[in-house]
Amino acid sequence: MPSDNVAEPVWSSTSHSALDMQGLLSARIWPLIFIASLLFLIGLGLPMVYSATVHNYEARLFWNQIVWLVIASCIAFGISLLPFRLLVRYSFWALLIVGCMLFYLALAWLINKLCPGSLQYFPMCSEVKGAVRWLRLSIGSHVLQIQPSEFAKVCLLLFLAAYYGTLPREEIKKFVPGILLPGCTVGAVLFLILMGKDLSSTVITGATCLAMMFYAGVRIHYLLIITVLGLLVGGLAIKMSPERLSRMTSYRNPEAEQLGDAFQLWRSQLGMGGGGLKGRGFSKGVIKTFLPEAHTDFIVAVIGEELGFLGVSLVFFLYLTLSTSIVFIARQCRGRPEMLLCLGIATLFCMQALINIGVVSGWCPTTGVTAPFLSYGGSSLMVLMICSALVIKVSMRNLYLIWQEIAESQWHLTYKASGSKTKKN
Repeated sequence: MPSDNVAEPVWSSTSHSALDMQGLLSARIWPLIFIASLLFLIGLGLPMVYSATVHNYEARLFWNQIVWLVIASCIAFGISLLPFRLLVRYSFWALLIVGCMLFYLALAWLINKLCPGSLQYFPMCSEVKGAVRWLRLSIGSHVLQIQPSEFAKVCLLLFLAAYYGTLPREEIKKFVPGILLPGCTVGAVLFLILMGKDLSSTVITGATCLAMMFYAGVRIHYLLIITVLGLLVGGLAIKMSPERLSRMTSYRNPEAEQLGDAFQLWRSQLGMGGGGLKGRGFSKGVIKTFLPEAHTDFIVAVIGEELGFLGVSLVFFLYLTLSTSIVFIARQCRGRPEMLLCLGIATLFCMQALINIGVVSGWCPTTGVTAPFLSYGGSSLMVLMICSALVIKVSMRNLYLIWQEIAESQWHLTYKASGSKTKKN
């Protein structure tokens, strides 16, 4: 029988301190895995953008992407310095500003539709392929195009994380506070995005917000009603657009429509299949010269041809580790807003990557979705870097709180041990 004077081991497998040390080790490892996956994706994306554009644009778009990366990193670093409580408190106002931008673009598109040629009276608006979804900013001789719908993604994530993270759990189960108020806000933003003829961003943003509502604990039957309504609106938007309707039918048999609506998809599949196991070699692909938008929506097809099946497998692995690390970081959060924000960002990254790869490989109809951290694009890269900075900020906060818990636990153990010793003496 053990003596009463024998002290219990401090780091036993059942003690709180041991669990805290395990949490501390995990809190150190998963942010490193996230940062490593992020850097590998960026390091892979930059040379592939160069390879996909050098034949038409020389190195101009490559250097533009580097400039965007520097700007995005500086903005993300600045946001990471802000206290998290300020991000939560002013998330609605950030969403309101982005909503005003979207409303301005939607109004410009509507008036230009009713009165052709009136777009010139709307400063900073530009029309590309019949869509008005960009704001043009002239800085000297340089022109920057910003897509507010991309920034709406991160603003909605912050808004929902702040709303559900501070709302009592019993209120989340109710219809008005749990689904009606946030649903109307999200629905208004999604409607404005859809007015800009950006159905893919509307679907991705809406599905991510729906997932966040599920994570927060909204009742399932409310979410099912919203899902059905969303499918009806999406189906109506597809039916009203001949271009979208043709894409829905042509992707089933792209070879038969290779000179028509499946022009991009068919050449993308040729590139993916032509790479074999190891690919043709960096910058030796040929399909990119016949593939429109190879550096944006179809960058994975260029990777498949030049780096082969191994290169595409690497992309899958990096996206998997990136999303998994964010989920484990969310698991260590001590607050609901941080946890919901991380889960929403993981869902956004995973969904956008899967849809892009699905489009390139022919699993999904052709749509304009960029590959996260790989495709060319300033607004998309900036939003992705901001989301990454928020994840890193939350992980550092988790590390600090876990270390604080260990310190307090050690203090209590020391105090208890010294008190017991004094009592026995």
